[in-house]
Amino acid sequence: MLEIINLNKSYGKNKVLTDINLKIEENKIYGLLGRNGAGKTTLLSLISNQILRNSGEIRLDGEEVFENPRALEDICLVKELPQSLKEKKAKLILEQASIMYKNWDEEYKNYLIKEFNFNVKKWK
Repeated sequence: MLEIINLNKSYGKNKVLTDINLKIEENKIYGLLGRNGAGKTTLLSLISNQILRNSGEIRLDGEEVFENPRALEDICLVKELPQSLKEKKAKLILEQASIMYKNWDEEYKNYLIKEFNFNVKKWK
């Protein structure tokens, strides 16, 4: 379970998230809805430890995620690709992902590539 307790994030004087409390249970699908600038990406970036929070807690299965490699092994947030990756071929990105993620399933990756007729030799 992912648990968020009294989470706060500000950028200067701009409060983006204020006292967020949330429990996300396993084996359920959740949607995060809100207008532009509401804090959706900020929340996901905090959960994935890509930015620092001002205060509060984020726990995965009871463990704090901040600077916790074991907890972060099970969290992945893919945002827009940086320019440096946009020029790389999908094949290389998939190879790098297979090294980074402990539960990588090469057989399933190959199934998805075939199922969606995905050309890994080019990005677009």
